[in-house]
Amino acid sequence: MIALSSAAGTLRKAGLAARLETALDRRALMFRPFLAFAGLALFGFFMGILLNEGLRGFTKTG
Repeated sequence: MIALSSAAGTLRKAGLAARLETALDRRALMFRPFLAFAGLALFGFFMGILLNEGLRGFTKTG
Protein backbone atom coordinates (compact mmCIF):
# COMPACT_ATOMS: atom_id res chain seq x y z
CA MET A 1 0.00 0.00 0.00
CA ILE A 2 2.71 2.46 0.93
CA ALA A 3 4.66 1.65 -2.25
CA LEU A 4 1.57 2.37 -4.38
CA SER A 5 0.96 5.78 -2.82
CA SER A 6 4.66 6.60 -3.11
CA ALA A 7 4.63 5.65 -6.79
CA ALA A 8 1.50 7.72 -7.38
CA GLY A 9 3.10 10.70 -5.64
CA THR A 10 6.19 10.34 -7.78
CA LEU A 11 4.09 10.20 -10.94
CA ARG A 12 2.12 13.24 -9.82
CA LYS A 13 5.33 15.19 -9.19
CA ALA A 14 6.71 14.09 -12.56
CA GLY A 15 3.50 15.27 -14.24
CA LEU A 16 3.72 18.63 -12.48
CA ALA A 17 7.36 19.00 -13.54
CA ALA A 18 6.45 18.14 -17.14
CA ARG A 19 3.64 20.70 -17.19
CA LEU A 20 5.93 23.34 -15.70
CA GLU A 21 8.60 22.55 -18.29
CA THR A 22 6.03 22.80 -21.09
CA ALA A 23 4.80 26.15 -19.80
CA LEU A 24 8.34 27.50 -19.60
CA ASP A 25 9.11 26.26 -23.13
CA ARG A 26 5.96 27.93 -24.42
CA ARG A 27 6.93 31.21 -22.74
CA ALA A 28 10.45 31.00 -24.22
CA LEU A 29 8.99 30.46 -27.70
CA MET A 30 6.86 33.60 -27.34
CA PHE A 31 9.70 35.63 -25.84
CA ARG A 32 12.31 34.90 -28.52
CA PRO A 33 10.56 36.84 -31.35
CA PHE A 34 9.99 39.73 -28.96
CA LEU A 35 13.72 39.87 -28.21
CA ALA A 36 14.53 39.81 -31.92
CA PHE A 37 12.12 42.68 -32.58
CA ALA A 38 13.39 44.68 -29.60
CA GLY A 39 16.97 44.21 -30.76
CA LEU A 40 16.16 45.44 -34.26
CA ALA A 41 14.17 48.38 -32.89
CA LEU A 42 16.99 49.47 -30.59
CA PHE A 43 19.54 49.07 -33.35
CA GLY A 44 17.42 51.18 -35.71
CA PHE A 45 16.82 53.81 -33.05
CA PHE A 46 20.50 54.32 -32.28
CA MET A 47 21.55 54.13 -35.93
CA GLY A 48 18.95 56.81 -36.67
CA ILE A 49 20.47 59.04 -34.01
CA LEU A 50 23.97 58.48 -35.36
CA LEU A 51 22.86 59.12 -38.94
CA ASN A 52 21.01 62.28 -37.93
CA GLU A 53 24.01 63.60 -36.03
CA GLY A 54 26.32 62.75 -38.93
CA LEU A 55 24.09 64.49 -41.47
CA ARG A 56 23.69 67.50 -39.22
CA GLY A 57 27.46 67.89 -39.03
CA PHE A 58 27.88 67.26 -42.74
CA THR A 59 25.34 69.85 -43.90
CA LYS A 60 26.58 72.71 -41.70
CA THR A 61 28.10 75.51 -43.76
CA GLY A 62 30.47 77.41 -41.58
